[in-house]
Order: sequence, then structure tokens, then C-alpha cells
Amino acid sequence: MHLYSIKGDFMKKIIIVLLAILVICSLVVSAAPSHLIAKNRKQIVEPPQIKVGMPREGQTVIGNAITVQVTSSNTKIKQAAPKNRDKEAHLLVWVDSTKPVKQFMTTFRLNIATLSEGKHTLNVELVQNDGTSFSPAVKRAVQFSVIRSAVKGGNQPREVKIFHPSRLFTNARI
Repeated sequence: MHLYSIKGDFMKKIIIVLLAILVICSLVVSAAPSHLIAKNRKQIVEPPQIKVGMPREGQTVIGNAITVQVTSSNTKIKQAAPKNRDKEAHLLVWVDSTKPVKQFMTTFRLNIATLSEGKHTLNVELVQNDGTSFSPAVKRAVQFSVIRSAVKGGNQPREVKIFHPSRLFTNARI
């Protein structure tokens, strides 16, 4: 054997080992969490958002109460706390220019008995645990109309007819 062929085989083995190490290192880096690779790089955090599902814009409400449904993204609705926590908040809810009320659920009943018939605005704001607004503020406003009763004359009880179960069938006898 020649000296050149021994050196050539040895060099081929070193190149193969180096390529294998390079592949393994690239797999380790791609599998590592991003905060371990680049600590100084700022992560993009999506701002919280809310959407009012009920009442819908322009909806007419009959009666003295309304069901409100709010969905939030990037934030959980929780009880108020003295310290702000990431991705936790609560709601402030008010109609027209009334005083805002804290709300800790996404679906709740709202008493509208004191509102006059006509158009009103439901306002919902997502606020941090300590009650301060996000920057920029996360607010939604929905306009709805109130009608006290479908029966003319105001808030009157509806007449309820009670049928005997046998009357529900045409050929039944009592």
C-alpha cells in the first residue's frame, strides 16, 4: 500500500465524522426552544382582543334582562387581583353612561329594567387584573334597542292557557 492511499482513507473518515457531527448539531439547535437560542430577541406578543357575540349589533331586546356573551382571545377572564398577570384580565361592563360594573364571566345576565324603551349602547372593556386599562384600550360597543313588551300597554304578563294532556290529541276522550 502506498502512503497516499492511507492518508486518503483517513481523510475520508474524518470528513464523514465531521459531517455527521454537523448534522447532529443542526438537529439539536432546531429542536431547542427559541428562548434558549436567542435570549436577546424580543418575542412578538399578540394584544388581547374581545368580541361581543350577544347582543348583536342592532338587536331588539324584549323584557327587563339581556344575556351578554363576550369572547376573548389571548386572555383568560379571571377574578380581579391586586397584581397584573400575563394573559389574565376581567371585564368592565356598562350601558350608555352608567357606572361600569366588574364582570368575571364571559356569559352573564344584565338587568336592563331601568332603561327606557329605545336605542342603547352596551360597552365592554377588557382590563388588567388591577383594573387598569390595557394600552391601547381593549373596548367594544354594541348598539341595541329595548322594548318592554310585545303586548301594547307595557310590561304585562302574558296569558297562559293550560291544556289537559288528552286535549292535545284530536281523537282522545276525557
